[in-house]
Amino acid sequence: NSLKQYYESEYKNFNNTFYICGGEKNISFTTLLRIKNYYCDKAKVKRITIHEFRHSHASMLYEKGIPIFSISQRLGHDNINTTLSTYTHMNDKKEKKVNSLLSNLKNI
Repeated sequence: NSLKQYYESEYKNFNNTFYICGGEKNISFTTLLRIKNYYCDKAKVKRITIHEFRHSHASMLYEKGIPIFSISQRLGHDNINTTLSTYTHMNDKKEKKVNSLLSNLKNI
């Protein structure tokens, strides 16, 4: 919301065609990569691809209980099954971990 307020205050012609990164004109992909790499290095975190940011974002939403339909819409998937097949496997891994933990507790 603050980005929208900033654009409204800076640009008299602000509208819904503005880009999140760049304002009136989209920034180039190479500029985006340079900025991303700069902040990854500054934060001392592994550099990941832009697409991996997309996966991380969707995974975090899924982990926080956001409905898969909402995530699918946000990602622009035409079919909710695309989202389900990509992101629900993480829940399966957690389920296996819980089952393993509980099985081990039974043996104590």
